[in-house]
Amino acid sequence: MYDPSTISTSISQVVNRLQLHFYDLQQVVGGDGIAVARMLDEHEQRSLNVVVDEPLAAQLALRTGNNPECKRMLPETLYNLLSQVVGQKPLEITVYAIRNGQYHVMLLNRYTLNTVAIRISDAILLSVVADVPFYVEANLMNHQSTPFDREASGVGLPINTLDTPRLNAILKKAISDEDYELAAHVRDELQTREGDK
Repeated sequence: MYDPSTISTSISQVVNRLQLHFYDLQQVVGGDGIAVARMLDEHEQRSLNVVVDEPLAAQLALRTGNNPECKRMLPETLYNLLSQVVGQKPLEITVYAIRNGQYHVMLLNRYTLNTVAIRISDAILLSVVADVPFYVEANLMNHQSTPFDREASGVGLPINTLDTPRLNAILKKAISDEDYELAAHVRDELQTREGDK
C-alpha cells in the first residue's frame, strides 16, 4: 500500500529521471488475465515492463487501436476540459520506487506542486489517454528495465514486480516442476518482502 507521506519527500529526491513512452501490450501466455505494458526510453533501447490487469489492458488496447470514439470517452473528455481551463497540460507522472511488488508512482500538478499516488497501470493509461509526460527515476530504470528488441518473441519481467499471491503460485509450480533455481529466486523475493514489513 502506498504511504502518502513519502510522496512529498520523494519529489525533491527524483531529480535524475528519464522520459518513457508507451510502446505496446504483450499478452502473457497462461497469465491468468494479465498482460505486460512496455514503456520505452527515448532511444528505444531499454524497456520498463509493467504487469497490467485484463480490464486495464482492454482500455489500453482500445486507445492504441485508433478508435475515433475514444475522443468522446470520459477520461479523454475530462482531461481535455482540464487542459482548456488551465491553458496547458498541467500534469506529469513519475515512477520513483518499487516495494513489495508495487511500483510507487506520483501524479504531479506542475502548477500547484500537489501530488497524489497513482497505480502504475493507471498512470500508463493516463499517459496514453492524455499524452501526460511519463518519467522514471534513472536508477530505478537501470535496475528494473530490460534491453528492448523489436524482434523478441517475449518480454522479460523482473520477479520483484509480481504481487505476492502470484509469486506464491509461481513458487508452488516451480517446486512441483522441480525447478529449484526458480524456486530459490522466488523464495528469496518472498523473504525480502517479509523482512520489509
